[in-house]
Amino acid sequence: CYDTHAEKFSSTRKKNRPELDYIAERLSQQQADKQWLSIIELWCWDWRLFGYIEKFYPNLIAHYTGVDISSNLLSLAKENFPDSKKVQRVHDDMIHYLTSCKNESIDSIICIASFQHLPDIISRNNLLNNIYRVLVYNGSWSSVDWSWSTWMIEKHGKLLWESIKKKILTNRKRERNNLLIPFTHNWIIKERLYHIFTIFELKKLLSTHGFHQALFM
Repeated sequence: CYDTHAEKFSSTRKKNRPELDYIAERLSQQQADKQWLSIIELWCWDWRLFGYIEKFYPNLIAHYTGVDISSNLLSLAKENFPDSKKVQRVHDDMIHYLTSCKNESIDSIICIASFQHLPDIISRNNLLNNIYRVLVYNGSWSSVDWSWSTWMIEKHGKLLWESIKKKILTNRKRERNNLLIPFTHNWIIKERLYHIFTIFELKKLLSTHGFHQALFM
């Protein structure tokens, strides 16, 4: 899906959204204890965040690893950000990649519109276990998704309600907030899974895996 539609996905991610500045500012605050930061972005798409940080916070990054399951999106990123000692592009599943990382080796791990696509509690727990293991003491994990955003409610509120009804009808054997959201490209309709997190659910996950000082916006 992502390889086939790489250019379309990339074209929808050209604007510098407010969350980019928020993440970069938080990284800048974290940098107070170190000269530079080692960062992993899981599902890095076409490296929009890396470009934003390099433009507005040029002395922040020691090493930046972008992980993505789409080789075509990584190739598009390479056109704008050539290889250097500072960057590493990894074609891999984000959970599989983290299992290869050393304990307490990374300052910050970032997920932009990626954590929401994990299909079940097992994969979410697996990812968070590995994120916690890989982060240094006082490291940070930043995650952005579109749960309960104006866009999600206005465009896909009906799908969310249908999912809640199915959860009731199946005697709560289904996750009520897993949605298959369609998108169209070249007249072909595809579906992507979104898990719509609640604040209670996120707090429970973070607490279970040892994270502290969570900030929700």
